Parts: sequence; structure tokens; C-alpha cells
Amino acid sequence: MDNEMRYAVLIDADNVAAKYTKNILDELSNYGIATYKRVYGDWTRTSLAGWKNMALDNAITPVQQYSYTTGKNATDSAMIIDAMDILYSNNVDGFCIVSSDSDFTRLAIRLRESGKHVIGMGEKKTPKPFSTACNAFKYLEILAEEEVQSNEVDRVELKTLEEAIIRIIAENANLEEEINIGELGSRLQGRYPDFDVRNYGYSKFSQFLKDFDCLSFRKVGSSILVSQKSKEIDLESVENVLAAIVQTNGSKGYNLGELKKQLEQEKKNWKNSSGTSYLSITADKVLRGRDMNVKSVESLSLLEPFGEGNPRPVFAVLGARLSKITPLAKGKHSRLDFEYDGVRFSALLFGTSPEDVFVKTGENCDLRVTVEINN
Repeated sequence: MDNEMRYAVLIDADNVAAKYTKNILDELSNYGIATYKRVYGDWTRTSLAGWKNMALDNAITPVQQYSYTTGKNATDSAMIIDAMDILYSNNVDGFCIVSSDSDFTRLAIRLRESGKHVIGMGEKKTPKPFSTACNAFKYLEILAEEEVQSNEVDRVELKTLEEAIIRIIAENANLEEEINIGELGSRLQGRYPDFDVRNYGYSKFSQFLKDFDCLSFRKVGSSILVSQKSKEIDLESVENVLAAIVQTNGSKGYNLGELKKQLEQEKKNWKNSSGTSYLSITADKVLRGRDMNVKSVESLSLLEPFGEGNPRPVFAVLGARLSKITPLAKGKHSRLDFEYDGVRFSALLFGTSPEDVFVKTGENCDLRVTVEINN
């Protein structure tokens, strides 16, 4: 009990139906306990009558906020003020913001910047900026097991998820060939906050993963370890490559060095066909978040001097999330701020304006980088 995460549940009654109350509290119980439970609205309005009994039955404190102007949502400012008060009291580990309104996007970002875990919940009409600003986002229709058309929920494509899963396993390959299924789920949720296996018709993450042919599983005690299936190299393909080389050279023989180069190139092609990111092959090492610190970067000085025959190490960063683009030198260059594996870092793009950046804010991308300390 003492180790459970403590959450403040703040509900926007103007934008969420009362029928979802039990689903909200049941889902939050999977993460921790609700130490604050508040629902905000103008209780003089008859449209919120359904919330009155729900609040009473579930020990949720109703907070009155009058609608001073017709057509305006009265609850936004009251919820934001209370959220900041609770934040500075330091009595909770996270927040659960229940709304379908994008006006709470900046609040979610601010709470995460303070190190709080933010869970968002809302109906399928919730704008994308709010859902991606949270650590995790749950659609209330899915929680209530209502009939939802597949095109009504803006879910991540399966192909995109498969590529992300393979990247995560590739990142982990610096340490082990396998990754714990729980850690895999946490990292995937970090990259796609609104990811929920229930959006795809599954009740468990393990069931969802087993439909990917590229993955294999191994049970150790109560843990399930996931790895990428190694693609068998087709011997016939190898024979065809060797035959083509011999036929091209005729009876003159063949330089073994050149033969090795061609086979190495074919080996890269075979690896790429198995789904492994090309960046993880061409880079010297896949960087993890814990590697991004001054001590690790300073240790590269042991490899100096860099130059011809001893190039500076190149690293792959797989699945970094772009959080902000800042123009430099009147828009001639760009600074990109990324979130990756629990850390934040910046990258500079010289000669590229913000409009020409290859990725949009909120999207994930793979990077091939060199690192240095900026004094």
C-alpha cells in the first residue's frame, strides 16, 4: 500500500459524461490510488444533473464553477488552478485529467515537466495534442467496452507499432537479446501515449504481441521475455550470390578481399530484410537514455585524436520524440528538442529552417548522431 502511486483525479464535467465514472476509477486503480477526486462544473445547470449522484456514490468532491459567459467552458481555469495547488503541495505522484478538451494540453505538459506522471482520459473526440501530451491516454468508450468503429479512434497503425517494437528490442540488444514484456510495454506507451491494446480488440498486451510473426517469447519464472526472431539466411540466396560473382569473373579467379566486401554488403541486405533498423547497423552503438550524460561523453576522449583512420564514433538514437523546434539565426538554422528514454536532449540542424525540418512536433524519428559537450 505504501508503495502505490498517489494520483489526483480532476474531472471536467462539461466535457465528459457521468456514465463513465466507474470506468475512470477502475482504470486508475491499475496505476495507483486516488487521493484527490474532484469533478468541476456549473451545478446550477440541469445538463450536469447526472453527475450529482455519481459524485455522491463514488466520494468525488463536486467543485462549483459558475458560467459567467454563455458558450464558455467554466471549468478550465478552476481545474488548472487546483492542479497547480496540488502540484506545489507535493502530496501526489501523478495526475489523472479527465476531459475531451485540448485546453488542458499545456497543463499536462507542465505537470510532466515537474516530474509527475500524467494519465489522460477522454472521449474519442479528444484532440490529438492533449492525448500525446500525457504519459498515457485512455479512450473512455474503449474502457466502457462500447461499440466503437475503428475509424472513430485515431489509433496507431499496426505497422508503425511493429517497427517501434523492433527498435526498442534493438536498443536493448546492447545489453541483452531479450526484453521483459513489462518494460517493452512501458517503453511503447512512452512513445505512443494513447496506445491501448483494447483499441485493437485485445484485453492483454501479451495477446497483442503474439500476433506479430517477427517476435518470439520465452517464459522465465513468472516473467515473459520478448526477442526478435532471427531471420534465417536463405542458403540458396548465398549460392546465387557466389555463382554470380564467379560467372562475372570467369576463369581468371577472384580477389578474396573483393569477395569479402560483396558478401558483407549482402549480409547488410539480409539484416535489413529482417526488419532491424538500418541505423542500428551503420552506427557504432545504439544510445540509451542513461548513456546521455557528461561522464559518458567525456569518456570518448580516450579514443582521441579523431581523424582519418580513427573517425569520431557515430551513434543511433531510435524512436526519439520531437517536442520542440526553435529557429536560430533568423530561421536559417533549427534547434530540435527531443524526449527519449526518460531524458531530454537537443540537436542542431544547420542550413535547415523550421519549415523544412524532416519531422513534425510530437512525432518519433530515428537519428544518426555524433555527441559532444556544449560548454
